[in-house]
Amino acid sequence: MQVNMKLFVAVVFVLHLLHSVAFGVPLLDEEKSLLGEIKAKIWLLEQLVKKRTEFCNQTPGTRTVDNNDNDNDIALSNETDRQDKSCPFFYDMDPVTGICYRIYHIKRTWAEARQFCERLNQRLLVLDDRKKFDRFREILSSVPLDGSDALQVGFKYSVMDSKFLWLTGKEVESNTWGKNQPNLKGEMCGGIGIDWGDPPLMLHDASCNQERLYFICEQEY
Repeated sequence: MQVNMKLFVAVVFVLHLLHSVAFGVPLLDEEKSLLGEIKAKIWLLEQLVKKRTEFCNQTPGTRTVDNNDNDNDIALSNETDRQDKSCPFFYDMDPVTGICYRIYHIKRTWAEARQFCERLNQRLLVLDDRKKFDRFREILSSVPLDGSDALQVGFKYSVMDSKFLWLTGKEVESNTWGKNQPNLKGEMCGGIGIDWGDPPLMLHDASCNQERLYFICEQEY
C-alpha cells in the first residue's frame, strides 16, 4: 500500500508539472530539480532496459551477468523498496556505502547549498573516506547532469587551519584532488568536477559565490 501511494503521488506530481508548463506557470526551484531528476531516472532506466534486453537475447545456457554493473542494477531495480525501508522520499540509497543521497538539479552558492541541506536535516555530501569517494565517483559517472559541469560537496578552505577541510573536520586527502588542484585563485569552496579536468570526477576548489552548480545532500543510513 505504501509503495502504491508513493507511485500515485509521483504520477500526480508529474501531471501537476505538465499542467503548470502547459499554462505558463513558473516552476518552483524544487520542481525544477525534480524535473531534472526525472530526466536522469529515465536515462538510467533506459540503460537498465538495454542491458536486460541484451541479457535476454543471449542463448540460454550461455547467459552471463556483468558483475561490474551489479551494484547499479540493484540500485535501480530495488529503488522503491530501499526508499520504503530507509531513505527520505525522492532520495536514493547506495547499497555499497549505505548512504541516502539526492542530487539537487538547482543552482546555489556553496553556502546556500549547505543551508538547503541542513534545513532538511541533511548535509552536503562528505567524501572524507576513500572507499566512499571512489564509490561516488562510480555513481556520478553514470548520472547525466545537463546544465552543471560540477557538483558542490561538503568541504571548504579553513583560514584558521590553512587547508581544505570536510564538514566533519577531516582534511581533504591529497590524492583526491584533480590535476593542478587546489589552485586557490579566490576559490575557497569545494566541488567534484563532472567535466572539469583530466581525469574527471576529482575534487576541485570552486568559487563560494557563484550560483552555477548543482549539489548533493546526504543522510547517513
